Amino acid sequence: MIYVNGEFLPASNASVLATDRGFLFGDGVFTTIRIANRQIEFFESHRERFSLHCSRMHISSPVIGQGDILKLIEFNDAYEGIWRLKVIATAKTRQGDLSGMREVGTHVILLEPYVAPLKEGCILWAYPKPVESPLSSLKTLGCASRFFILEESHRAGCDDALMKCSEGFVTETAFANFFWRLGSDLFTPSSTLPLMSGLALTFIKMAAEDMRCNWHEVRVSAAQIPNEAQLFVCNSMTGIVPVESYHHISFRRDFSFESMLKARYDKIRNNFSLKF
Repeated sequence: MIYVNGEFLPASNASVLATDRGFLFGDGVFTTIRIANRQIEFFESHRERFSLHCSRMHISSPVIGQGDILKLIEFNDAYEGIWRLKVIATAKTRQGDLSGMREVGTHVILLEPYVAPLKEGCILWAYPKPVESPLSSLKTLGCASRFFILEESHRAGCDDALMKCSEGFVTETAFANFFWRLGSDLFTPSSTLPLMSGLALTFIKMAAEDMRCNWHEVRVSAAQIPNEAQLFVCNSMTGIVPVESYHHISFRRDFSFESMLKARYDKIRNNFSLKF
């Protein structure tokens, strides 16, 4: 069962208008929420960001109703395991007067089981071309290029690709944020770069500060990241994933630090989740 414009119906019965701007142009916003252990993780933070990104796309943000999500969980018997909840809002009309807000064309909430990767670490490929967009900092539906880059990394025998901007600074991977550690200092690409700073990264920063680590936003090329650094990627679904190698260079893993950081992150995740 899925939710479409106020109705719950089987996915096979759902439809989108051929003129829907999300379908035609990717003109819409989405957020992806992890549900596990009877918790809707970072629920309020997802709602706030979804509303903010709708506003920046000049779309009147629909309310992500707690009751609607709980009904969807009940209809799909999503009480065990890990589930991916995706909330989508498309624009009904094209942008005219940019000072005004556009009505929502289609509001969809999808819920599906999530199968976590079996590997504990990942291998990153160096995507060779600069990647950036005026909408890089927003979670819009126009993300086909990210899937293309991810598939290219798989063809190269890797799990994901580390991207760079036109200035040559590293930004993020196709679907995750990127950070690294040197001693008690943690570094991540600056939020002023063309990238999407995810919620997981926000709460990982809180976890790192709880561990009395220093957090730095920087503008560096991949070549400037020391070989002795400990690399990670993260997003709301996978959590914290250590990087085993990048561009054929192996990086060390400090399993003790990984365990402590993940434990702090899990504690914060529990504190900022809606329990049901």
